[in-house]
Amino acid sequence: MKSCLKLLVASFLVSLLFTGGAWALPIDQGHTVTMYGYGDHYKMVYEDGTAYNTFCVEDEKIFYSGSTYYVESVVGTNDDVEWLYASYWEGDFGTHDANLEETVQNAIWYALGQIAEATDYDSLVGETEDFTVYGWDIKVVNLSDKNLEKDYQSQLTGVRVPEPATLFLLGTGLLGLVGLSRRKFKK
Repeated sequence: MKSCLKLLVASFLVSLLFTGGAWALPIDQGHTVTMYGYGDHYKMVYEDGTAYNTFCVEDEKIFYSGSTYYVESVVGTNDDVEWLYASYWEGDFGTHDANLEETVQNAIWYALGQIAEATDYDSLVGETEDFTVYGWDIKVVNLSDKNLEKDYQSQLTGVRVPEPATLFLLGTGLLGLVGLSRRKFKK
């Protein structure tokens, strides 16, 4: 019985090594997404119906709201751009509204070299020196038509992911509950 419990604990600990990706952004090359635009707010709806908030990456390119696009590629981006995205959706810049969303959009475009005006970027970033983002998987999704002939506006999107310490805490709590129930069952 002890060897069975050891095997269970070992299996659990090994599985923790592979769980991080389970919550990662599931959008991948070759998949399809449908884009929706609501004023300054944009959403990307994945094949399974899951919606993701997005910001535009290119200032001069467009997409058509309600149209379906193919994912040409999914790539990482600059640390400051990830920080701007995560900070906005975590509410660090204040209450979400069209004005703030436009400010963040302009800051992202500035950080990516799409526009020259740094006012919005400077107002949000301020004296920030560390742009490390924890608990997020943020990517640029490059959109194309079905034949990969026309490039549409790429989108910055992300999803919150649990940190490994949180998973470890959850796992040890579950193991503790298993141990307690096993004790009760023995008596």
